[in-house]
Amino acid sequence: MKEQIDKKAEYLAVIRQKEMEIAKENETQEKRIAAIKTECNVIERECGVLKKRNCAILLKLRKKLLEAENLRRKRIKQTSQKKD
Repeated sequence: MKEQIDKKAEYLAVIRQKEMEIAKENETQEKRIAAIKTECNVIERECGVLKKRNCAILLKLRKKLLEAENLRRKRIKQTSQKKD
């Protein structure tokens, strides 16, 4: 009878220890998850800023390309008029 009680107490102690280890691991993982979520939010904000910046740069480049194309056409037209 005493042995059964001792074995049961030992078994319960082992279970409590495992539960504590699992709880500690869960806490660690929750902290990691929170850190990763925070990092994701920062990256998403940064990505939004970069997208806006890229759009602005592309618009400037398109404008310059159109200006260069218009200037080229104008010069070709002027050159062809001088030849006539």
